[in-house]
Amino acid sequence: MKYLPFFCLMFFVLSNAYATKNHWTCRAIDSELRYWDTKSEYPRVAMQRSLDDCKKHSNHPTSCESHREQCEYQGTGAPPTVHHDTQTTAKNSLWQCCAYDFNATPYLNTPFPNKEEAALSAKMDCKEKSPEPDSCYINMATCQNLKEGF
Repeated sequence: MKYLPFFCLMFFVLSNAYATKNHWTCRAIDSELRYWDTKSEYPRVAMQRSLDDCKKHSNHPTSCESHREQCEYQGTGAPPTVHHDTQTTAKNSLWQCCAYDFNATPYLNTPFPNKEEAALSAKMDCKEKSPEPDSCYINMATCQNLKEGF
């Protein structure tokens, strides 16, 4: 009986430690606007897991998308620094990419500060506007930083 306060304190401390664990929650969405959320200590892992879940359980698995902007850090303090390629995430970047369909019709996206997001945007524009949406493709060489030129 004399150890009861000690066990209560340990239970409280341990349950608090598990409850406040820092993690990232990311979301993948399909064309029916159904979504899948997953958690991980790392944002890329959470993104990939949500995308995998979407592709496994969606009625339209090819429409699944997961973007870094759909991730949220949940924990105490500031989120850890995530290192990216400085070329694609520089503050002065404004990327525009071009996607093509089977007819070689170009589809330019609206500019994005991130090169990968710009590429995905161009491909989605092509899929939405092209008469042959399944033929849309993107080559990263078609992306340019509008604030730096080529």
